[in-house]
Amino acid sequence: MSDKLKPCPFCGEDEALTMTNLGGKFHIECDTCEARGPREYSRKSARKAWNDGITRS
Repeated sequence: MSDKLKPCPFCGEDEALTMTNLGGKFHIECDTCEARGPREYSRKSARKAWNDGITRS
């Protein structure tokens, strides 16, 4: 699996994406529009969840 993240599905940003660890769970966050992927137990899972697609909630 590639470590490269897909652009934000909401604003298209592809540079300002941050991996965040909150309480032992990881998620990807767009620093431009503040979209967040789901919280996962590993960095690898967080990248996969982001790249597989997130939706507005």
